[in-house]
Amino acid sequence: MLTLLRDLNMPIVTTLHTVLKDPNEAQRRVMEQLTQLSDRLVVMAERGHEFLREIYNVPEDKIDVIPHGIPDIPFIDPISTRTNLVWRGRRYC
Repeated sequence: MLTLLRDLNMPIVTTLHTVLKDPNEAQRRVMEQLTQLSDRLVVMAERGHEFLREIYNVPEDKIDVIPHGIPDIPFIDPISTRTNLVWRGRRYC
C-alpha cells in the first residue's frame, strides 16, 4: 500500500477505522509513513484523533473526525411525543 501511495501524484485522504494505542515497531513505522504520505487523515472517533496527535505526532490541521455509529441520546417514548404534536386523534402505525 505504501508503495502505491508513494507513486500517486494527487492529494491523498486516508480514512482510519482504527488507530492503535500501543503499536509494535513495525506498525508504528507503517503508520508514520502513512501519515506522512497522506494530505488528510479521517478518523471515526475523538479517541483516534487523540492517538494520532499524542502517539504519532500528526499535526492537528491534518486530522478530521467524522463520527461513526449512532449518537448516544436519551430515549424518548415516541407515543408520548406524538400525542404532544399534531397526532392527536390519529391512529398510530
